[in-house]
Amino acid sequence: RQHCMCKLIKATDLPASKVMEFRQAFLSAGECSINGSRGLHHYEKYEEWLWLVKECEKPDNTLLGVQASTYFAVRADGVVVGCIELRHTLNESLAVIGGHIGFSVIPEERRNGYATEMLKLVLAVAKRTGIDNIASCKTVEKCGGKKEQEDAFVLDSEPYYKYWIVL
Repeated sequence: RQHCMCKLIKATDLPASKVMEFRQAFLSAGECSINGSRGLHHYEKYEEWLWLVKECEKPDNTLLGVQASTYFAVRADGVVVGCIELRHTLNESLAVIGGHIGFSVIPEERRNGYATEMLKLVLAVAKRTGIDNIASCKTVEKCGGKKEQEDAFVLDSEPYYKYWIVL
């Protein structure tokens, strides 16, 4: 098992060849969606997808209705192992399905700790952007989510809660 160390790179700063290679890893595995990629699986042309990502980064965009930043997780050896999208606010739809963060790890690198590392890295970005986690907790609770325990775990002096939703 490999030690997972990666960094987040904004989607707009990653070369087209790396983005499309990442996309192909999902398609070759027979998967038809890539969570947290701003719909990359739908785009055969990198430029069309990149335009969408740039538009959704704008706070007042009408495409998504909320500002969203898309990042890729890149290992030290240059392999793109995952993507993660941070939605700066929530609209009615995202409050029910989607939330503030969506992410994926390429099929051959799952269960190696990358998703956890990506989430920790993007939470630091979220903290800097001032996303309201209290609103997120209330949204989860409205959808039947129950806190796993009353006490939060603390990361970088910020409280975090774990929720479960029974389907």
